[in-house]
Amino acid sequence: MLQEQSIFIKLKGFNQLIEDSLKKKIKISDILEHNDFTQEEIAILKSEKLKQFLDLIIFGLKCSLIGSFTGNRQAEILVKRYGLDGGRVLTLQQMGDEFGVSKERVRQLQEKMLKKLTPTKTRHILEEIIVLTACNVLEKEYSPNLRDKENNEL
Repeated sequence: MLQEQSIFIKLKGFNQLIEDSLKKKIKISDILEHNDFTQEEIAILKSEKLKQFLDLIIFGLKCSLIGSFTGNRQAEILVKRYGLDGGRVLTLQQMGDEFGVSKERVRQLQEKMLKKLTPTKTRHILEEIIVLTACNVLEKEYSPNLRDKENNEL
């Protein structure tokens, strides 16, 4: 039960971060379909391989966030604010207390970081992470030309 709750929190936080940065909802299954994953493969990723798939996507996203910002602390703010670590989603006040700044400063940092995650850059990174992770989890060969096809369609 606790593991299922953690997965739900991560998935909800991941979806919210993507929506906030892209300014639209995007479904993982849509990205996979555009990259020629079968419905059977998508169903496997949504069920028996969900935890592994989600953990690896979030790990890739965390690495990408750390590279996009000036340090680990900024990435950690987004990770904790959106519950990507599987814990609860922290309020601005809780974040401020944890990082030793005001809740207004946390809000400003969050807004600044989301602006850095431009929709084009974020979509490209997200697509790469999702496709590579799905290939890894399903032990499927990765084909870079699929990603190029997707960039033209989405």
